[in-house]
Amino acid sequence: MSRVKQFAVLAVSTVLLASSALAGTNSGSLSIGSVSAQQGDTNVQIPISSDIATQAGVDGVAQLTFEVLFDVSLCAHLSNLNVVTAGRTTGTPEISGNSCPGVGSVMFNLSDAGGDVVLPDGSGQVMIWSFDIGNMAPTGPFALTASNVSAAFGPLSVPISVANGELSIEPLAGPTATPSDTPTDVPTALPTDTPTATPSDTPVPTETPTATQTDTPTDGPSPTPSDTPTSSPTATITDTPTATETPTETETPTETPTETSTGTPTNTPTATETATVTNTPTNTPIPTPSLDDADDGDSSLAGSAAPGSNVEIRTVPGGEVLGSATTGGNGRFIINLSRQLQAGESIQAVDTTNGVSGNVIQVGAPPAPIPAVDPMGIAILISLMAAGLLWRVTRARKN
Repeated sequence: MSRVKQFAVLAVSTVLLASSALAGTNSGSLSIGSVSAQQGDTNVQIPISSDIATQAGVDGVAQLTFEVLFDVSLCAHLSNLNVVTAGRTTGTPEISGNSCPGVGSVMFNLSDAGGDVVLPDGSGQVMIWSFDIGNMAPTGPFALTASNVSAAFGPLSVPISVANGELSIEPLAGPTATPSDTPTDVPTALPTDTPTATPSDTPVPTETPTATQTDTPTDGPSPTPSDTPTSSPTATITDTPTATETPTETETPTETPTETSTGTPTNTPTATETATVTNTPTNTPIPTPSLDDADDGDSSLAGSAAPGSNVEIRTVPGGEVLGSATTGGNGRFIINLSRQLQAGESIQAVDTTNGVSGNVIQVGAPPAPIPAVDPMGIAILISLMAAGLLWRVTRARKN
């Protein structure tokens, strides 16, 4: 077989193999887990699972983005949001932004800048979403709904079905704090009244011996000298030690309020140290918001800014707000736009929380489409390439 014919057969085989590969069926699913927690719980974990099956020889996807929607009343009570790798995931997932408090949502992104596979074919857990629940969070069941799910390997898109989850928040037990307040008030009042009554009785025995001595010499000066001293010292000595021992016991309640007052000022230095620590973050520099890229027809944009800040996409000039979102703990965000971008217009990202504006960028023109080639066009192309090869071989023999 001549070289020209071999080349023609190879070209046709390559075209047929590429068409067969692209005709394969790709599919996937995304599942949000369900958990039960209490008000005040920390590190509550929501498992996120995914099944991926690709038939085009790429063995997985290089990009997976999605959004989890929940009741907006939870926005002020979920804190320390984080996501970590689980299962077969080879990339690093991140929270790219959230829409609280306007809409209860958190956006997730798992991708590789170089286009490598970050989620191989298979099934099971791929990441874990964790957060803390405030003590005053609303209670009851709250739906966790997956939305805006997108998975792809380069230009190859993988359809994804979703299965939603649920977060159930239960109230804390109420009577725990009641017993600690009751004993504090009761003992304080009781010892205070006890010593008050004791000294008021003390003058009574003092008056009793005074009256006894006055009557004794009047009734019997001569015959009763032996009986008088016998009865007087007996009554006087018996009552005196009794009255002396009573004030000795009053020292016990006196020490009780002293210990209570000593414990009170020990809490004052604690508040002073806390105020000193809160001044530290004021020196942290605020990063300038930036966009990854902006092309004609885009309906969403990704970028980075200060963590926890609100970012808006605005047109320049004019200041039309095309969308906004709140950055995650790593400063990343994804903003869904109110309309598609147009080639040639200028936009910028603005951090409205910190008053910082990003660089103005111009929306790029869309890449030129690759013309479709029907079977007749393929045959003509192969014929032209074969004729060119034959000409080169003929010329080489003449030389």
